[in-house]
Amino acid sequence: MTHMNDEILNIFEWYAQGLTSRSPNYKKGDITPKQTQMLYQERLGVFSRIDDNFIKAVATLMIYKNISKEEYQQVRMYLAQVFIQKAKQDKKRMPDFITIEQLAWLMARLVIDFMLDPQLNDFYTAQGRLFYAGIHSFKINVNAYRMTWKKYEQLMQETLEQAIFDAHLVLNDYKVALGKH
Repeated sequence: MTHMNDEILNIFEWYAQGLTSRSPNYKKGDITPKQTQMLYQERLGVFSRIDDNFIKAVATLMIYKNISKEEYQQVRMYLAQVFIQKAKQDKKRMPDFITIEQLAWLMARLVIDFMLDPQLNDFYTAQGRLFYAGIHSFKINVNAYRMTWKKYEQLMQETLEQAIFDAHLVLNDYKVALGKH
């Protein structure tokens, strides 16, 4: 991610820590009123505070990473629609060997995957990114993509970053409200 800082990303990591369902151990000292970690159910309660389904799906992806397939597809569809709507608004001509819908769908996957694992940026050139997305050079060459379609990828990144920021605000407020700052 280009504009994500550690403070924003840390809140998602904080929620992910120990976020597995487990049976409590009622041995002396295991569960006390002064318990320093929130229980599993308390952490899950944050999702009830997020009203927007897209932001909720993004928060789920940020916390659970790639294991939440339904939310992954929901975020992917939303981002693809952002791409498509803006391209149609700009009256962009359809690429010759791939539809705008296919291009948007493939690029949404790339944007999400590179957001979930920012180290991917270190390993892929512009052409490698297109290949990673499933867009071979005979469908769109890298220069045509860079000059025409890259701004729509950036729009998806900005949309995703804004949703991450919005989710971060809710997660942080919930954590503070529970007294776990």
